Amino acid sequence: MKRLIVAAVLWLCCLAAPTTSFAHPNASEFSHEFERNQDVCVSTAKAALAQEGWTHIEVQSKAVVFADKDKLTAVIVCVYYTETQAIVVGVVAGGPSGLADAESDRLRADLK
Repeated sequence: MKRLIVAAVLWLCCLAAPTTSFAHPNASEFSHEFERNQDVCVSTAKAALAQEGWTHIEVQSKAVVFADKDKLTAVIVCVYYTETQAIVVGVVAGGPSGLADAESDRLRADLK
């Protein structure tokens, strides 16, 4: 069931991402359980993006965080899992080769 949720969220992220994120073929994703509730997950995602220098950070639909950094776009979704847990799904896309992977790895580490 968890894999189905993650797959659905990734598909929705692709649909919802700004068109600039499709300008470059480079993309990286991550997902894992977050040991706090969905609201804390969203707050932590916003803080992680700000800490890593992302701009235009905005929350949509209560659980989806979008941000930009140069030619990169990030989408982080905090999926409700239980009262005390969320599933974090993140996608970083754009930029030159390897940059999306590096930024994705930083965000994944910040969201542990």
